[in-house]
Amino acid sequence: MNYADIHIPDHAREAFERYFRYGFAPGSFCAAILANDLIAAANKADHWNSPHLADIALWIQYNAPYGSWGSYEMIQGWLDKNEHYQHYQKVLTFSILKDTA
Repeated sequence: MNYADIHIPDHAREAFERYFRYGFAPGSFCAAILANDLIAAANKADHWNSPHLADIALWIQYNAPYGSWGSYEMIQGWLDKNEHYQHYQKVLTFSILKDTA
């Protein structure tokens, strides 16, 4: 199985990508997923996300940048632009520049 190709709802993927790339605060459902808070995630999931909880969790595990998830404290650090966020931004910038060369 190629974990990078796990299907999750587009709106969820877009919300996670805005959080990773730009440091935008995730909504309560996405925050619960990122914090490994299964009970909160299940309670906050809408009818589009609910059937995909396991896939969303796997997608985060295999696609989320290091330091961006794992607890509410880690989420806050990412939002505060900690060293993990700054490192990810450097890697992302390098990747973009490499693709345009």
